Amino acid sequence: MPVRRVIFIVFFAALVGAGCSALLLLKHYNQAHDNTLISMMCGGSATSGCTAVDESAYSSLFAVPLSAYGLFFYLALALPAGLSLAADIKAKEAVCSILWLLSAIALVADVALFLVQALVIGAFCGLCLSTYLVTLVIVVLLLKYRSFAPVTPLKALIDVPTGKVLATAWIAGLVLLATGVWASNLALSLIDPTTFDNRLADIAYGEFMSSPAVTIDVADAPSVGEANAPITIVVFSDFLCPWCKQVADNLQQNFPKWNDKVVVYYKSFPLDKFCNPSIAKTVHPGSCWTALGGVCAQAQGKFWEYHDQVYADQPKDPSSSTVMSLASQAGLDTVALKQCMMQIPNQSKVRKLIKQASSLGITGTPVIFINGHRLPRIAYFSYVMGKEAQRLGLPPLGGLND
Repeated sequence: MPVRRVIFIVFFAALVGAGCSALLLLKHYNQAHDNTLISMMCGGSATSGCTAVDESAYSSLFAVPLSAYGLFFYLALALPAGLSLAADIKAKEAVCSILWLLSAIALVADVALFLVQALVIGAFCGLCLSTYLVTLVIVVLLLKYRSFAPVTPLKALIDVPTGKVLATAWIAGLVLLATGVWASNLALSLIDPTTFDNRLADIAYGEFMSSPAVTIDVADAPSVGEANAPITIVVFSDFLCPWCKQVADNLQQNFPKWNDKVVVYYKSFPLDKFCNPSIAKTVHPGSCWTALGGVCAQAQGKFWEYHDQVYADQPKDPSSSTVMSLASQAGLDTVALKQCMMQIPNQSKVRKLIKQASSLGITGTPVIFINGHRLPRIAYFSYVMGKEAQRLGLPPLGGLND
């Protein structure tokens, strides 16, 4: 592979590592609320592996989070890689040798940290592991230019005319990077996470209230709760969506604590182009079948049994036979279900649900409407529910702050 292309890939890999380190730094100071990437890699639980690692004694060195060191390191790699793209080939090769040595040393440290997570902490941080992977990729990419003697590539860089300029810019950039990372770390350490979180929650509620209230036809939607409850929740969901499962679990856990104050309606929006032409690409293949199964489960008066069973299993790329199996486990009449799924009017009901969701601007799941207003971010569901109950003069809703 040409050296220019290698450096180009290393440059972007270093930026990815810097991004992951920045997210880890934000998480360390509890400033990464409602971050989808962190939720995907670490999970939404307060007892996730990322949290366990972050709260351990090994997350900091000299009272500075390891993520801050990581942020500086990856930016320090990206800087000369980016600068060397305009240099001659000799300077590029010298930079590659220097970056390989730095990355190799960092990889040794990463292996040590991985062993600490495995043997001492007993938990793994997904974001941390992603940075280790980035370092490994950089080491492998630069293997051809490896040098165990730091003086040799440094001398080679300085001996090249463009290398002197590059080295000077690199040193000056390192000073600026160190100052910037130090200042960012200091600023984050001074922010009260509770105040910050409350501010974000207030912003989310403001967006919620300022969004136009829409009327959603729920006449045929499966529901739980009293129809005249003061708080109406409409959930547009995909049975195969992991975030939808989290929402379903949250609602199932808290609904009994809300008495007659809340009614929940469920509407399918399968992210599968097999039946949903409004999406750009299939996200959850087979979700058209699970949505159709939901329509037919409702016809038997056992939608919620089916709902719970599918979310409990969440099969990968299910077929009609998979739906039959899930329905059987949920106690449905599978013969009647099969006949129901073959009928065109029931298939049309799925298309009607998709059309309704599309008319509301829905392109993904989960999407929640509370009293006609769209919830801007799922992470603030509990806060918005509490504020809505307060606005309506209702007593506090149980379970929201448990």
